[in-house]
Amino acid sequence: MARGGVMRRLAVLALALCLSGTALARDFLVKPGEVPELRPDEGFVLVAVDTDVDLRSISVLSTTRLFTGERMRGIKKGQNWGLYVMPAGSYRWDNVRTQWIRWVVRDDKEFSFVSRAGEITYAGDLVYKHMQRIHVANRGLAALDWLEREHPQIAARHRLGYSGHYPDPFPDFYLAEREGKDGKPSEWDRTLAAPEPGELPVDPRLLWRSARVQAVAMSPDGHRVVAAVREERPPNEAEKAKRIKYAGDESKADLARPVADWTLELYDMQAGRAIRLAESNGPVSGLVWLDERTLAAYITVNVLVPPVLYIMRDAGEGKWDVASVPRVGRMVDALAGDPGHILFASVASNGKNAVHRIDVRSQQVLRAAKFPFRERLNIGLENDVAWYTDASGRIRAALVEREEGTVLVHGGDGAYRDVMALDDPEGFRPMLVSGDGSLIYGTLEKDRGQRDLVELDPATARVTRTVFSKPGVDIEAPLFASDHRLVGVRYYEAGQLVSEYFDADRASVAASLQRAFPDRTVLTLGRSLDGQRVLLAVDGSDQPAQLFHYDRGASRVQLVDESAPWLAEVAMAPSIPMKVRSRDGLEVEAFLTLPAGTGRRPLVVMPHGGPIGVADRRHFTPEVQLLASLGYAVLQVNFRGSEGYGRAFQEAGHRSQGRGIEDDIDAAIDAALAAHPLDASRMCVVGASYGGYSALFSAVRWPGRFRCVASIAGVSDRMLFFTASDSGRDEKVREAMERMIGDPHTDQALMRETSPLFRYTEVQTPVLLVHGTADLRVDYEHTRRLVRMLGMAGRPPALMTLEDQGHSLEGEELNAKVWGSVAAFLRQHLGAPATSPAP
Repeated sequence: MARGGVMRRLAVLALALCLSGTALARDFLVKPGEVPELRPDEGFVLVAVDTDVDLRSISVLSTTRLFTGERMRGIKKGQNWGLYVMPAGSYRWDNVRTQWIRWVVRDDKEFSFVSRAGEITYAGDLVYKHMQRIHVANRGLAALDWLEREHPQIAARHRLGYSGHYPDPFPDFYLAEREGKDGKPSEWDRTLAAPEPGELPVDPRLLWRSARVQAVAMSPDGHRVVAAVREERPPNEAEKAKRIKYAGDESKADLARPVADWTLELYDMQAGRAIRLAESNGPVSGLVWLDERTLAAYITVNVLVPPVLYIMRDAGEGKWDVASVPRVGRMVDALAGDPGHILFASVASNGKNAVHRIDVRSQQVLRAAKFPFRERLNIGLENDVAWYTDASGRIRAALVEREEGTVLVHGGDGAYRDVMALDDPEGFRPMLVSGDGSLIYGTLEKDRGQRDLVELDPATARVTRTVFSKPGVDIEAPLFASDHRLVGVRYYEAGQLVSEYFDADRASVAASLQRAFPDRTVLTLGRSLDGQRVLLAVDGSDQPAQLFHYDRGASRVQLVDESAPWLAEVAMAPSIPMKVRSRDGLEVEAFLTLPAGTGRRPLVVMPHGGPIGVADRRHFTPEVQLLASLGYAVLQVNFRGSEGYGRAFQEAGHRSQGRGIEDDIDAAIDAALAAHPLDASRMCVVGASYGGYSALFSAVRWPGRFRCVASIAGVSDRMLFFTASDSGRDEKVREAMERMIGDPHTDQALMRETSPLFRYTEVQTPVLLVHGTADLRVDYEHTRRLVRMLGMAGRPPALMTLEDQGHSLEGEELNAKVWGSVAAFLRQHLGAPATSPAP
């Protein structure tokens, strides 16, 4: 073929985007009804572009042939498809242009693909979503459906192959499974409607409402507490009109959605009264007392701009002077010994970070602040993004971003040296420098049995001592005093967050408070300088967080505020910790929430997501309490791989999906049934993400054991998770996934065996699927495939598709909609408990 011919053929790769009607080499775009004959070195390329905005152009280059590149213009919003005849070889997406932005992707291997001779190559959908990273997602079933609709003869004669980092055996599997089956895809995709919630014992919106108290701080003398409070109210007429205008159509505007008002509340614990310091139409956060009379707070005055740092000073007689820092940035150090000044980081005009010591004693002084770059305190640092100060407020360590990753540096006064790279997720994680700045404290997992608290000498980059270690327990956080002294650590024990202090006085106070609040997590949020007054957060599995003020001298505990006062009259069910031996002898922890009442309760098993590095805890959990309000017991299992139990336990979860992890869940179910009044004949499994996978696979592994399963954003095809997830887009993350989950290249047989999709004929249990179409972690393709296969088997699932929703369920309305439907689904299959739960 002449060079010009090759050039013309390669030009068409400026892909399917030609649907807009441009005139670039359209003779190689295959039109519906055409069946071109391929030359020996040619194949078809099925191109898909999914964009939520119109794109000006996309460029594509060949990496194996002489080709200068070509640009495709005018790609329209929505799903764009096209089929092309292309020479076999390697290609890459080059750049993507919107109306205002040019995204260069040529150096990212994620955007390369290989066209094979004689085949139809599908390289995945190129996905462009506004304000998100451009990515490629494997939506092979949707691609095959389009191909068979638009080019049935080509689809029948040529194999469709996915070109990506990992294989996708599903298209071949699907085509083989449907041989001889009656019906067609449109019929197999019919689903049952997700059930309506109906009347529930508790309004789910109350359970998922955002906490009233969002941030809190106690003054150094311990006599005053300030809290950022979020309250909801119905929108007024002006706010409704603004929503209509924004939505462009009254029918699309959510006129009933509450408006959130933010206030800054000051509680005077001596006088026993509260006053309102400030109001805002945006979040209030980052509360810090600079001294007994001065408060710093980040307040969002306009939701379209970053929060502003305000300085509030008590002027006496109930009046407060308010000043604002005239520059966007963040406070690095409150400078305990110098309350009139703070260390403040902001971005200079040259785009670099600059840390300054600024005077905050009045608005007049702040207005005069100039923030000169040459007078910054972080001189000697380049590309620094975080700083660590000593007790006197000097910068002694920093995190620096470089091409090779994040690096910890140490020094001072303009001279810093590299300590270590922080690229190992199990490596040292700096938390604080010592008072004199010579040591760095942090956590370390590498080559240890668990995550320990250690002391590092930055001069040698060596750990000089282990400050705290508890076998088989991962440290959650170290606890520090204002003078940079280590005073304790926090870790989970029996599902509750425990604070263990090193000095006798703090340990004695913590023990007495724990006795005052049995079976609760009791956290110290603040302590007066003289140690006589303590600010507490107290919560439990059956109690949303409450704030208390403890006065040791008066032996008095006062309730300051509550995170969910609207739930005060709702009866909650406590959880019970359990220790269980799995099939191979491994001990796992589980929590059973048992609603009040008599008789044997139906059981809902609720595996957590992850599965590695995630865990359930005995904090207040809305979904658990909703199901318990129906009279159902709820079982949560911290199976192997869960976070908090040390290295050996976490590594036991590697490559255990569908096997060892489910063995642990099985053992916990058996133990719960043996020890508690539960009805083994009425059980269902409900989970999200990995928990959704576990629910689906439970129907495969234990036929007839469960009456129903519900999967929210769950994985159905374990290999697809590698090619249709944000987790699979980074080379280093893929290496970790292969270690923890398996390698689709070498473990394909096992991954097929443990994928509900490939064992769809064994799913006899009623299924509810809930999934967002904009899920980046577990692409909606998982649900699309499972719906097709279950429908083909004559057992269509109930389906709730969440348009434009991502992986997590955000907000009270969405959670109420989803979990209300889950509750109704459970009612359909579990019925009512033997006796109603206590009110």
